[in-house]
Amino acid sequence: MLSGLLTATKGEMASAIRCIIELKKELVGAGYNSGEVDYLVTIHAGNRSLTELDLRVLQEIEEALHRQLRLAEQAVESA
Repeated sequence: MLSGLLTATKGEMASAIRCIIELKKELVGAGYNSGEVDYLVTIHAGNRSLTELDLRVLQEIEEALHRQLRLAEQAVESA
């Protein structure tokens, strides 16, 4: 039954998209090629734009980008 399913607000969606955009900038700043970062997003989003995704997928993208950023930070620390 779908009655218990919560719908994301426009504010939550916009916040998630802003976070993804910021994470993309941070990854490029950490040395990733912008194409590599876009590919990470495409893995989860397919050919859809961020505004076409639901909050769950946006959160998956956020988490994937956070993981990648942590890996980059660890690589810098161990160098």
